[in-house]
Amino acid sequence: MKTRIALLALSCALLLTACPGGGGGTSKPEPTPGIAFTVVDTIAGQAGVYGSKDGKGSEATLDGPVSLAATQAPGTTGDATLIYVGSTSGKIRYVQVDANGSSVKTALGTGQSGSVDGDPSTARVDSQYGFAVGYSSDASEADAYWTEASCVVRKLTRAPGDANQRAVTVAGKANACGDADGSSANARFYSPKGIAVNPRTGEVFVGDNENSTIRVISGGTVSTLAGVAGKPGHVDGTGGVARFSGINGLALDGAGNLYVTETYRVRKVTPTGVVTTLAGDFSGYKDGPGLEARFDGLHGIALDEYGNIYVADTKNYAIRKITPDGTVSTLVGVSGVRGDADGKLSVATFQEPYGLAYFNKRLYVSDDTSQTIRRIR
Repeated sequence: MKTRIALLALSCALLLTACPGGGGGTSKPEPTPGIAFTVVDTIAGQAGVYGSKDGKGSEATLDGPVSLAATQAPGTTGDATLIYVGSTSGKIRYVQVDANGSSVKTALGTGQSGSVDGDPSTARVDSQYGFAVGYSSDASEADAYWTEASCVVRKLTRAPGDANQRAVTVAGKANACGDADGSSANARFYSPKGIAVNPRTGEVFVGDNENSTIRVISGGTVSTLAGVAGKPGHVDGTGGVARFSGINGLALDGAGNLYVTETYRVRKVTPTGVVTTLAGDFSGYKDGPGLEARFDGLHGIALDEYGNIYVADTKNYAIRKITPDGTVSTLVGVSGVRGDADGKLSVATFQEPYGLAYFNKRLYVSDDTSQTIRRIR
């Protein structure tokens, strides 16, 4: 009997759960680690105002902001942040945020849609539905990559404002859509959207939406990590056994695992191509354990240093959170209620949250229909 009681006490201590004790008390579970976000504010754009005006954040205007990537602003330390904004406007914009506020500038693009490599005055860009920052072998490089509606993956060779900045095509051929693996020049994509970069290896991962596959660009070669082109579905498994449908966003953790938003689901892909479903199944709105939760129109996805996953639940007008134990909750926003209200998490609203980026304990959201960039802090 004494042995049994001792084992029970040891199990309770290891599991950190409430168990019977000799003094009649209980031990509470450890709180889920994470950031105590409290407020939403608008850092760029004017709600409901379309345009391409650069300038102070509150005076600037945006046109179709859909994807985001955030990183340390070049030559700075501390909280200074550079946010790349992918849009449907034929331009790449960026927001600089520091202690003095925020400002919006144009990195490149003429406003005329196209897919032409070159410097800021000659390059043209098509809609950028995915943006990522990650690896760079040269500290002066921007290491900013994006997917383009013209079926290519492209990159900025220098940080915004550098005289040698250029837009170059990394893989694929403009407007030659397909599903071919092979050399970067011969590879083909079909409506690529999500993108993530491994900062240690330089591998670029692409969510190839219409092909329903996860692709990898490494060493000048494109290969398929999971899924089969032309065979959409929802099947967990390894490599070509797995099936995807409606791939939108990608994020990468420190162990090299990919997290994928589909329209109604969040999936995980290991470095060896093992695919599992973490949360969601059918359309709807429901918090709770992962596979019981419901989403509608997932797009952007981001991770924090504590292993929490954040997703932009576009059609529910909310930002949702998935803890490491798989529990889904609503961080901010109200299902069925659209708006532009800043303020405490309990009152803030979104029009159409689309892109999502995390940097330095801040979440950044592109509110597409609202034409604004919002910050959760």
